[in-house]
Amino acid sequence: MSMQITRVEGGLYEVDGRAYDLGTLVMMVGFERAETIENQIVSQVEQMKRRNEYIQTLTKAMADVQGWVNDHKEGDCCFHATDHTYTVGDEEKSLKEIFEDDPGLGLSEWDYDQDGHWNWKECQTAIDLMKGRIDALNSESQLDMIRLQSLMSKRDNIYQSISNLMKTDQKSKDTAISNLR
Repeated sequence: MSMQITRVEGGLYEVDGRAYDLGTLVMMVGFERAETIENQIVSQVEQMKRRNEYIQTLTKAMADVQGWVNDHKEGDCCFHATDHTYTVGDEEKSLKEIFEDDPGLGLSEWDYDQDGHWNWKECQTAIDLMKGRIDALNSESQLDMIRLQSLMSKRDNIYQSISNLMKTDQKSKDTAISNLR
């Protein structure tokens, strides 16, 4: 929401056809800014939640592939990446689809069996790619946590400023009333 502010007579300011004193106007702007930051916080938290869920999905998939590798020896075939499904967001996807949909997994740099049947060595490559992607996602999560802390600090500062302004305004009104007596 964007405010159109116009100065009117008597030290008042007009917003949406209503006149406000400077203190009230500053509080309104502060509350609007706090709401904007609050929306950014909600968005940041949702993004972090989706990333954490995806990290859990990749961790589970990596454990499944690692389990297959542990039970087989080099030269064995085949881990069926199309038969292993995982929840990604609101969808169920095969491990092959996850690799195809996430450019961060480096599928374009990997010469793998296009039908999703991976031999022992391809499974090792898939594990390495998933480890790398999980590490990258964890790094992004750390940066997001720093951003979230910054947003929360900004929000807290705005509310503190509004609170201080309200106290000052009330003190001024109390002083004016006591001077009238």
